[in-house]
Amino acid sequence: MKKTKDYFLEYLDSDKCPKALDFYKEYWYKTLGNTINFILYGGECIFTFKTIAGCYIRCLPGFVFPDDDYEGRLDYITNKRSDVEPYERYLFKRFFEVGNTRANFMPLPKPKPSLPAYSLNMIKGNANGPYNDFPDLFYKDWLGGKLTNVLSYQSNKEYYQKFDGGKWDSFIRYNYLDDLFTDDTFSICKQVAPDSSIKMPFNKTSLSKMNNNDKLLCRKYICCHFLPTAIEILEKRAERLSAITAN
Repeated sequence: MKKTKDYFLEYLDSDKCPKALDFYKEYWYKTLGNTINFILYGGECIFTFKTIAGCYIRCLPGFVFPDDDYEGRLDYITNKRSDVEPYERYLFKRFFEVGNTRANFMPLPKPKPSLPAYSLNMIKGNANGPYNDFPDLFYKDWLGGKLTNVLSYQSNKEYYQKFDGGKWDSFIRYNYLDDLFTDDTFSICKQVAPDSSIKMPFNKTSLSKMNNNDKLLCRKYICCHFLPTAIEILEKRAERLSAITAN
């Protein structure tokens, strides 16, 4: 079989494989239409293992970055390092597991049919970005009317109108995002992103500005707050989606 560009897009990208397309068709067909063809919409993950694992690794003493962005980072944290606590290894393993299920994905509009879907992280340099893969920052801006980038209501009216005319609660419910919020009106988003006292080494530049205490605080935040919260959200979303299928 000749491996054309379409083949790679369709089968080697886990978010565009046949099972993923069936998933979108089952849960979003009534809202968005024929998403199975991915003409107007594309898949986007809610939480990203690569980002948070990369920050954690950069905070380890004498770290060596793995070549592989996903399995390699997981193996480095859970098997290659003797200074990682057993519970922290468990958390990364579990986050990797739930993060690679369909409970971590949702469809978002594409800028053009030939391009990937917009990302919740947005594009660096935009007025409200980047969000560095923390979905609560994106939704807080949405709620506060501060979303002026490419995923704003003004830029995607046709997309948002599909959710009962652009209603906020419908947007959350139809995307099965209930578990990212603490209240029934979806006005209080669970905090996943760190507060201003926590520095995150997203790259070499930000790492160079951190001292040893900053790194310890970052590791503590990741393992005591981010991972448990993200895992809980995804596990509950998986239960929610399964219950809908069962009914």
